[in-house]
Amino acid sequence: MPRLYRSFPKVAGSSFEGIPTLAEWQELTTVTRLNIRQSRSNPRLLKIDAGLAEYERSEAVDLAGNPDARAPEAYAKITFLQLCYIGARAADWIVARSAQRFRNWRSLRKRHIERLLEQVLRVLNDPGFAGVGRTIPAPGTDAASAQSALTSAAAQLRWQMALEAIKGLQGAHAEGKTLEGHYWLETNIAGGNPAHRQGGAVADDWADSEHKYAFNFLQSFTRGSEVHYVAAEDRWRYKIEFRPDPAAEGAVRAFRRTAETGDSFTPAFAEGTILVVDSQGQFYSTFGDPAPEGKVFHHSSILAGTAVEFAGGIVIRDGIVCEIDNMSGHYRPGKTHLIKALQHLGNRHGYDLENVALLLQQAAGEDDMPNIKTIHCAKTALEDGSLASA
Repeated sequence: MPRLYRSFPKVAGSSFEGIPTLAEWQELTTVTRLNIRQSRSNPRLLKIDAGLAEYERSEAVDLAGNPDARAPEAYAKITFLQLCYIGARAADWIVARSAQRFRNWRSLRKRHIERLLEQVLRVLNDPGFAGVGRTIPAPGTDAASAQSALTSAAAQLRWQMALEAIKGLQGAHAEGKTLEGHYWLETNIAGGNPAHRQGGAVADDWADSEHKYAFNFLQSFTRGSEVHYVAAEDRWRYKIEFRPDPAAEGAVRAFRRTAETGDSFTPAFAEGTILVVDSQGQFYSTFGDPAPEGKVFHHSSILAGTAVEFAGGIVIRDGIVCEIDNMSGHYRPGKTHLIKALQHLGNRHGYDLENVALLLQQAAGEDDMPNIKTIHCAKTALEDGSLASA
């Protein structure tokens, strides 16, 4: 599939082949008569301009440095959406003007717009778009039918892409707490960000850019740190294993593995480090370990950006869980998520919550400083319901 269909030769006069650049299009549709340049201020015409400008920005996108196998398919879908937009806007102009009589210069502009719609339909029927899975009317279809078909096809594709993104964010935990929207782009949706550059920086810079589609913007984004996403086979390194305490009969203590298999454990230590709980109630922490060189750890790291049961911080000293907090900007868990995590800790893992303190970050006060509430006994707060109302 030609990347953006610029390879078709242009034909002089009132006809052209392929998708024109914005400059070519403005030259074609800015007609001069008696040395007077006719206005191009019509809102419908300007929408076509905007579509062609975004399409042209896509031409500069380079996937050569993107190793994700999904990237070409995502690029094709975005190209499809852009063409649908251009074609639908051209059809909208034609339908709106169909009952009007035109002077010569306006008749020429009308022919150009009809030609643009025809070329968009021809390109969209290229076999290279077969993987997008949308049926597009053939060139020559009347403008009203083409507009309806293009709008519908684009809406269906956008919905499909949204569902795929949500499924990726949920992972194996359909009812879990997903990442806050500000960090979604960090997760490499559709193969756009394989380096997992920090979601906050990505979202802010994308909002300030001219790109409509985050995928295209991400291909040249190099600012900010890369977040380390832990591979599934390496997560054993970050598991908190709750096992019988050899020094106190009937008690449970927190350990971490020193080898992937076997009974090689050591009492866990974690001073306010990242805590994540998955859908099965398994607890994970970074234990203060450094991330690989050039990367950083965030709450999204251990479960690779998918949904969690809970995320926050934990203090463990020599295998004794001292404190748990709910401070995670990536996930912003609520009280119900914390309650579920404590229930897992007490019921599934058999850990006594009597001496576990809780730090709850609540809404910021008038001075924008975090409002932190301390609960000294998680067991009591859980049993008497005071945690739910805290």
